[in-house]
Amino acid sequence: MNITSLRSEILGTSPKIAISHTDADGILAVVMLLKIKPVERVYFTSPAKIMKTIGNAIYTDGIQNDLYIFDISGTKKTIAASSVFENTFWIDHHEWNENLAHVKNFDNVQAVVNSDAKSATNVAAGYFGISSNLVTYADEIDINEVKSLESERILNITESFRATRAYYKMLEFARKLAIDENEIYNPFYDKLIEERKILIEKAINFAKDIVVFEKIKDLNVGIIETDESLPVSKISDDIKCDILVAVMHQNGNTKIEFRSKTEDVFFIAKEFGGGGHKCASGATLEGNVSGKDVLKKISSLLTN
Repeated sequence: MNITSLRSEILGTSPKIAISHTDADGILAVVMLLKIKPVERVYFTSPAKIMKTIGNAIYTDGIQNDLYIFDISGTKKTIAASSVFENTFWIDHHEWNENLAHVKNFDNVQAVVNSDAKSATNVAAGYFGISSNLVTYADEIDINEVKSLESERILNITESFRATRAYYKMLEFARKLAIDENEIYNPFYDKLIEERKILIEKAINFAKDIVVFEKIKDLNVGIIETDESLPVSKISDDIKCDILVAVMHQNGNTKIEFRSKTEDVFFIAKEFGGGGHKCASGATLEGNVSGKDVLKKISSLLTN
């Protein structure tokens, strides 16, 4: 079977809608789909809001669609909710654990998951049979090892859109990249990138000023608590500790991010109802949960 036939078999004939994570990897994963097929609508969302987003897609677009979900891991509830569409494809690289088996309960739901892949874009490109430099850039960005100019530009552009919740700009950027990957170099984004760099530097200095270190067992745990949204992956490079925990209070909820270069923080995030990767995970809790309470639970998990 040639690539054209393979793509036709994968994509079918139903109208397409996509749901994807709001970060650079989520945006670039959508580009992989856009490269081979027009998409009726794209929703950018977060793991904490995926159920609501699926509901919005059902209400707005109806269920006579094929749904593609990128860069977000499924749960029993969200997998079941996604099954109302004609066909649903989860394409991801996070840890799914026992949730992956739940997909088998639905004939029209497929999960293409490779937790060893560095990015969801990597998984999507492989699934769709695409060769693209964007895969390399997504890999660098998502494992926080940005080396190339292109990766740095993509990261700053997409994070700027994310910080201002400019979802329509995310989609516009994705559509342009799908047509011409040289969009990365467009001077239009230069000012945006410079402004983002300044904000990151301020955020790093702010985090250094407020971080508190606690010794838990043999581990040095740094905790940051703030009402601001922080670029945690960038900050984690500048704050030396075994585990970095960022507790961010936003819109009546508490977003927690965990980062480590040596320890498995996925199991910690999972205990808070979240998920992600072994070295980078997160969770979102309803209400205002104090950093003290978060630290207390982490201490209990690490010492038992």
